[in-house]
Amino acid sequence: VGARMKISPTLQVGPVEQTVEVKANDLIATEDSSVAEQIDIKAMRDFPLDTRNPLGAVTVVQGMYFDGQSGPEGGVQIHGNGLRDSMTTFTLDGINTNAPMDYGAISMPVIDDVEAMKVTTADGSAMSGHDPMQVEVITKSGTNALHGTIWEFFQNDALNAIQRFAVEKPRLRFNQFGGNLGGPIVKNHTFFFGSFQSTLNPGQTIFNEFAPLAKRIQGDFSGYPYSIIDPTTGQPFPNNVIPSDRINPASSYLAKFLPVANTIGGPYGSLFRALASNSNKTYQSTLRLDQNINQKQRIYFRAVSLQNRTESPGYLPSVQSDNNLDQASLGVTYNYQITPRFSLTATAGYTQTANWFSSPQVGQQNYAAQAGIQGIPTQGSSCCIGFPDIVMSGGYPGISMPFGVNGKLWGNTRGASGDFAYVRGRHSIGFGYQLNNPAVYGKHGSYAPRGQFVFFN
Repeated sequence: VGARMKISPTLQVGPVEQTVEVKANDLIATEDSSVAEQIDIKAMRDFPLDTRNPLGAVTVVQGMYFDGQSGPEGGVQIHGNGLRDSMTTFTLDGINTNAPMDYGAISMPVIDDVEAMKVTTADGSAMSGHDPMQVEVITKSGTNALHGTIWEFFQNDALNAIQRFAVEKPRLRFNQFGGNLGGPIVKNHTFFFGSFQSTLNPGQTIFNEFAPLAKRIQGDFSGYPYSIIDPTTGQPFPNNVIPSDRINPASSYLAKFLPVANTIGGPYGSLFRALASNSNKTYQSTLRLDQNINQKQRIYFRAVSLQNRTESPGYLPSVQSDNNLDQASLGVTYNYQITPRFSLTATAGYTQTANWFSSPQVGQQNYAAQAGIQGIPTQGSSCCIGFPDIVMSGGYPGISMPFGVNGKLWGNTRGASGDFAYVRGRHSIGFGYQLNNPAVYGKHGSYAPRGQFVFFN
C-alpha cells in the first residue's frame, strides 16, 4: 500500500534538459553498433515496483534480470542476455559506482531522484566502461521553479494472513517514506536538488525446525524405536540410556547451547518453535548543486549517502547478529562547449563503502577452551572467540555464528575522466581518458575461526 503526492506537477526547464525520452521498448542503435535502451523513468515511478532502487527498472529491457541487493557491500546485481552479473559497469552522473569487491552497484539514489537511465546490453562503448553491459544513471537537477514529491509506502501484519508454520502471526511493520525538493538559488544560474528516504522494517523471524528433546541430549533414548549400541560391547545400552560418564565432557558442555524441542511431536524428537524480533533500517539522501558559469560552461556537484542498520537472530533467538553498512558517493561534472562543434566533459568522483558485522555473543568467552577442546589457535583473533561451529546431519540444527563476526570490510573507488567530442556534418569523433582505482580491505573471522565440527549420519 503506498501513496505519492507531487508538490508541483510541472517540471520546468532547468539547466539539464538533454535527455530524449523514448518508450521503454524502443531500441536505440548507436554509431558504435552497441544496443542500448533508454528507460522511461517517469513511467517507471508509477509502476508497482517491489524496490525503490532505480536498477529494478532494468527488467523492462528484454532479456534483463534484477538480482537484488546482497553481500557485505550491499551491491545490486543484474544480469541478462547470456552475460554474468559481474560483467556490468554502473555509472552515476558519469562516475563509476561498482563496488570494489563484489562489483555490484552501490550508492544509488532512489528512483524519484533519477532524471534519466540508459541500459546498454551488448557491445558497450569504451567511453562508459570496459564491460559489455553498461547502466548509466543521471540524477535530477533543480530548475527555475520549486518542485518536489513526497511519498509513503507501508505494510502491516493487520493486512496479512497467519503463516502456516508460525505459532502466531509474526509482527510486520514496514514503513518507507521520504520526499525530494528542487529549485533555484539564483535564477538561471544556481540550482539545488535534495531528497531523503527512510525505510523502517521491524519484524519477526519464525523458528520452526526439528530439535532433540532435552532428555535425548542427556543420553536418555528410552522410548526411541531403535536400540542405541554400546560400541565397546556391541550390545544395546540398558533401557536405551547412555551413562553420563560415557558422554564426552566437551560434548556435554556444548550440548547445552543447542536448540531444544519445546513442542512435543513424536519419538524422533520434536520441534523448536519461536518468534524472534528483527530490525532493518535504511536511510538514503541525495544532494545536487548546479552552476551555470556562462552560456558555454556548466558545473555540478552531487552527493549520495546510504546508511543501513540490521539486527537479526542467529541460530537461536538469543543469539544476535548486527550489521552496519555506510556508503557515500561524491562527484563533480564539468561541461564546456568550446566551439559549436567541439566540447569537453570532465568528471571526478569518489565512492566508499564500509560494513561492520558483529555479534554480542562473539569475542567475550572462549567456549571451546572452556569445553576442554585444544588445538584451536586464538592468538591475534581474540575478537572472534566464541562458540565453535557444530554441523549435524539428519535434520537437527547445530551451533553456528554469523560468518566472519566480528569484523569489518571497507573499500573505495577513486575515478576521473575527460572526454572530448567533435562533430562535423554527419560525422563525429570522440576521444578521452578514464581512470578507476578500486581498493578493498578486510579484517574479520573468515572461515571457522572458532573451529568447526561436523557430525554425519
